[in-house]
Amino acid sequence: MFRLKKIMSLEQEQKYFPEIEMRRNNVPCWYEISLGEKAKYLQLKIHQDFIRDSKNQLGNDHLIEVLKERFNLGEFGTDFSENIGFGKIFNNEGKDEKGMIVFQAEIPKLGNITNKKCELCRGHDGLPCWNCYGTGKEITTDWNTARNFSASLTILTSYLAQPSIKTSANFPQLLTLETKTEHDQHGGSLWGVISLKLHNYINSLDTPSLNKISAPAMVASYQKMFFDASFLKRYFFAEKLENGGLALDCHGDRSGIFPDTGWHNNNEGYEFTCHNIDSPMQQIALIAGLAALHDAARKET
Repeated sequence: MFRLKKIMSLEQEQKYFPEIEMRRNNVPCWYEISLGEKAKYLQLKIHQDFIRDSKNQLGNDHLIEVLKERFNLGEFGTDFSENIGFGKIFNNEGKDEKGMIVFQAEIPKLGNITNKKCELCRGHDGLPCWNCYGTGKEITTDWNTARNFSASLTILTSYLAQPSIKTSANFPQLLTLETKTEHDQHGGSLWGVISLKLHNYINSLDTPSLNKISAPAMVASYQKMFFDASFLKRYFFAEKLENGGLALDCHGDRSGIFPDTGWHNNNEGYEFTCHNIDSPMQQIALIAGLAALHDAARKET
């Protein structure tokens, strides 16, 4: 009798680990990462059951205060019935037909043109110059707005990482995402899990098809943050790796995301990680690429 009670107690104490389970089996969706119109908006769609289980309030109070103080950010909206994020930048757009509460944030404009000539290209507009994006003028970056957006994602994705319940969704979780917001090197890092379902979808595509899905979203989001410079397109691309792994590349020193070291199983999902993602701008562009892939896969699954 004691042994039976002990076993029942252990079963009751077992936690739900969907990020592990989704690598091998379908797990009911608890949130989605999606793109709004023409990659101008990023959406977090959170299942109503997850929100109900959270009692409508977002946690992570300590992390909120740390990032708020570190980057001098405003108040963080924590009430899921309203707008959320630092400065409440994710607008509550209401519930969709699948029972997902849609939170949408506009990808911010970060580049501002000054009256000074670009020191690198010496004011020759139209050149493929990373310093001025072909404007011929010095560019300033709104780092506060960039980190406000990135830090909001860091809080939200951290909270969404481990649901305590299975939702009633009849469609599977396709990927998870977590991010980092720090100064300087690796300050825009991101990582997560590609589900078996999404991995199978990636495996069904070739590199050119994959590139047509993710690369335009990365370019469009970066142009939204800065300027419509055509030369940007050569620095953003998607690639299908061995065993159906996904690589997304953005501008920088071999910067992008790829499967974590040690993954070689073609019949499972996997963790992904990143390399040399130093800025919020790189991070946001890569998330846009992931979101575009997520949306394409959702239509097919």
